[in-house]
Amino acid sequence: MRRVKLPELLIEVDNQLGFTRNFLTPAQREEPSPEDICAVLAAVMAHGCNLGVYTMAPDPYRSPRRVAIL
Repeated sequence: MRRVKLPELLIEVDNQLGFTRNFLTPAQREEPSPEDICAVLAAVMAHGCNLGVYTMAPDPYRSPRRVAIL
């Protein structure tokens, strides 16, 4: 069985299904930026792994406030 990292899996699934668009504002859904998608995926991982937003927000594009809002 192949080993896959969780972020890579979530990106691959989102590329197929586009589920992150459901977490974006209508304006962001038109042309979602990679930063917006990254913030949504960080929030999904933080919630799913019970890590919290401060652990999952190490850079400016994924600030704790931005991840917490999602």
